Amino acid sequence: MKTTSLPRLIVLSLASLFVLVATTFADTFSGKVSDLDAGNALLTVTSDVDQSTKVFKVSSDTVIIGPDGKPSQLMNLIETTVVTVEADAGPGNVATKITVQPDSAQQVP
Repeated sequence: MKTTSLPRLIVLSLASLFVLVATTFADTFSGKVSDLDAGNALLTVTSDVDQSTKVFKVSSDTVIIGPDGKPSQLMNLIETTVVTVEADAGPGNVATKITVQPDSAQQVP
């Protein structure tokens, strides 16, 4: 009869709990870039849905993905660019990933 060791079961349980907690505390916000303060690494995004605004801190660890799915840079985020920002839900509101959404006006049907 094969038995599962208790330490292995505990490690698997803790790993599952960590994944659940990590995804629970992530924050996602979509909208248009309304301001970029590159000197202070601050990105302001305004939601098209309810006009709410969030300011995100951009760090050197922030991943920025362009509309083509390739890596991009902070300076490419001009006003009115539509983005989705994933951020730590902590008090610093640090962006972990910024994805530029394709411009639907430029897409060919």
